[in-house]
Amino acid sequence: MLRELKLCINKEDFYLKLNTFLDNKSKGYSCLVNPNISINCYKDNFYFKTIQSAAFNVCDAISIEIINNLTKKNKIKSYPGPDLFKEITSNNSYSQFFIGGENNSLLESLRINLKNTNFEMNDFYCPPFLNVEDFNYLEISELINQKRPDIIWIGLGAPKQEIFMSKLLPYIDSGLMIGVGAAFNFYSGYKNYKRAPLFFRRHKIEWLFRLINEPKKTFPRVFRNIIYLPIILIKEFR
Repeated sequence: MLRELKLCINKEDFYLKLNTFLDNKSKGYSCLVNPNISINCYKDNFYFKTIQSAAFNVCDAISIEIINNLTKKNKIKSYPGPDLFKEITSNNSYSQFFIGGENNSLLESLRINLKNTNFEMNDFYCPPFLNVEDFNYLEISELINQKRPDIIWIGLGAPKQEIFMSKLLPYIDSGLMIGVGAAFNFYSGYKNYKRAPLFFRRHKIEWLFRLINEPKKTFPRVFRNIIYLPIILIKEFR
């Protein structure tokens, strides 16, 4: 399964693919593959094909890096989504658009905290809370196509954001959509949302920090990982 998901080898490979993609004025999307996405791919063939149809993807978790490197000749290195988000949003050479967030207050906090003077409030769009089939993709695409951004950040949470990107793709003129999960929350500072401290990041255990801080939300996902990741590992050896 993992070999079919077009995972970038490392951070440098991602930027090489990104810049080539943008130079060619292409359009598409990229997913940050973590245990949640991998397990959904394993359980749902439609979702697997959605991830497989991305222009290219990024390994977003040490567990996926380990599974790949134990079972494949082509070794990869993870590039955490929040790091990717922070580095690209700090780069003034990319024009960017943001879709997601629970409300406009969070997006305003995000805009201020990103400290990128190129970002205006009309670069941010908080969509209504709808099922993924019910969005007006034509209307959303008109907002994007007016700005013609290089990168369109989608922060709706997996698996919703990946399906959202696949449905929005036919309507946009150009640009790379990237599904970033909780990055909007981490960098907004809204409601005291915060990323794991450096100690947890250095030791690749951000999931433990989330478990400690949000046990009711995080425990079911961690439990599911414990059940399914060994199954995926065994299947990847075949």
